Amino acid sequence: MKNGYLEYEWKNPGEGTERAKAVYMVYFEPLDWIISVSTYREEFYHLVDINDFRQNILSHRTGATGYVYVLAEDGTMLAHPRIQGMNLFEQNEHPSDFLKQMLQEKHGKIKYFWKDPGDRNAREKFVIFKHLPEYKWIVASSSYVEEMFAPLKTFRNILIVILIAVVLSSVGITYLISTSVTKPLADLMKKFERGAGGDLSVRMDAGGSDELGRLARHFNSFYGTTGT
Repeated sequence: MKNGYLEYEWKNPGEGTERAKAVYMVYFEPLDWIISVSTYREEFYHLVDINDFRQNILSHRTGATGYVYVLAEDGTMLAHPRIQGMNLFEQNEHPSDFLKQMLQEKHGKIKYFWKDPGDRNAREKFVIFKHLPEYKWIVASSSYVEEMFAPLKTFRNILIVILIAVVLSSVGITYLISTSVTKPLADLMKKFERGAGGDLSVRMDAGGSDELGRLARHFNSFYGTTGT
């Protein structure tokens, strides 16, 4: 390889068992050397300083108020936009049961109630998390449930408006269709009543080509014959 990262097992003289180790190496061609730095992987926790990339973590947002945070196994908030440095196991203001569940499940997603500083009441949150045993961290991305379902509520409201518009349009179209059928029939009945009353000059508008138009022409033909 000469260059890159490698993991392996190593046992120092005097030790009883091998331990997991990692090495990063760079090849120095002029002297044909491989210059490397190595450490036991169980010591990663002490070697990595979260301050080096805390701002990068906090810059990731989920929704309007959701955020990413990093928790230590001892309950300390290593990276958090509001309560950074607080140990959840040593205070009573915020719940810590969800942290115990995270440590037990290692990775997955859960819901819990949380009250940010300045909020009057706790609100339900949804979090996706993963445990990093090498660093003894839990990396989590959380968002309030109400914000997650806000697009669905918007879609629901739009759908309700569309359904109402469709129903009203259907009622209007049905009324127009019904009127287009019943009005000529009502007009025809009135003409029949006038004809039955002795008014043989009564006539229908026979301009249509449908069944009502044909009926009107038959009506006019009948009364025209009767009038003659």
